[in-house]
Amino acid sequence: MGDFEWWEGVRDSVGIAVTSSVVSVSLAQPIDVAVRVAKKGDGNVPAALWTVFQERGVAGLFHGNHFQLLRKVPAKAIRVMTYEWSNKLLKQVRNMDSRYGIPKLPSIVDTVIVSAFAGAFSIAVTYPLHIVHACYVKNISFQTFMARNGFFRGVRPLALSQIPAVTMELIGYNVMRDLCPDSEKNFASLLTMSIIAKMTGESFAHPLKLVSKKIAFSGASGMRSTAAKIVQKNGPMGLFKGVQYRYMKAFISVVAAKLAAAKLSPD
Repeated sequence: MGDFEWWEGVRDSVGIAVTSSVVSVSLAQPIDVAVRVAKKGDGNVPAALWTVFQERGVAGLFHGNHFQLLRKVPAKAIRVMTYEWSNKLLKQVRNMDSRYGIPKLPSIVDTVIVSAFAGAFSIAVTYPLHIVHACYVKNISFQTFMARNGFFRGVRPLALSQIPAVTMELIGYNVMRDLCPDSEKNFASLLTMSIIAKMTGESFAHPLKLVSKKIAFSGASGMRSTAAKIVQKNGPMGLFKGVQYRYMKAFISVVAAKLAAAKLSPD
C-alpha cells in the first residue's frame, strides 16, 4: 500500500471515529448529568434524570455537552491517527525482524501494543481538556485547581487504564469470534460481540479510572495508597463503584461506532 492510499485510509478512519464520537458523547451526556446530580442527592440516578428533565427540560440533560465534545472528539481523532501510524511502524519493524530470523509474535499481541499505546498517548495529549471539563462540571475555579494541582495530576492511572481496557476487550472479542466463526458476517452478532468485549475492557479499566479521579480532585496521592484507601473504606467492590454507568456509555459508544462505520465506510 502506497503512502497516498494509506493516508486515504487514515482519513476515512478518522472521519468515522469523529462522527461516532460526536454521536456517542451526545447520547451519553444525559447519563453523565444524571450521575453528577445523583451524587449530590440520594444517589438515585433514574430519579435524578427525571428531576433534571422536569426542572430544566431537554436542554438541562445536555448541559456541558460542548465541553464533552471539546474533550473527547480530539482525543478520538488523535487516538485513531496514532493507532494507524504506530501500526504501520510496527509492521515495518516486524518485517525487519523476519529478515533476521526473529520469531513473529501473534497478531493480537501487536494489536494490543498499538491500541494501548494509541489510547494512552491520546489521553496524555488531551488530558488538560479533561481537567477543564471536570472543573466546569464540578464548579471548581480552573485557576485555583491549576495553582494547586497542575495540568496533569491524575493522568498516569488514567493512561495506564488503557492497558487492561484494550487487552481484555481484544481478548474477549477474539475468544467470542473463535467460538462463533461466522459471527462477523452478521451485523447483529458483530454488534453484540463488540458490546460485550467493550464492557469487559471497561470492567478491568474502571479501578484505575476511579483512582485517577480521586488523585486529581480529592487530594489523594499515589496510585497504590489511593486504591488501598478506597478498598479500606468500601471494600474491594468500592473500586468498581459506578461501573454500571460506564457500561451504559460503552453500549452507546459501540453502537454509534458500528453504525457510523456501516454508513461512512467507503466499502
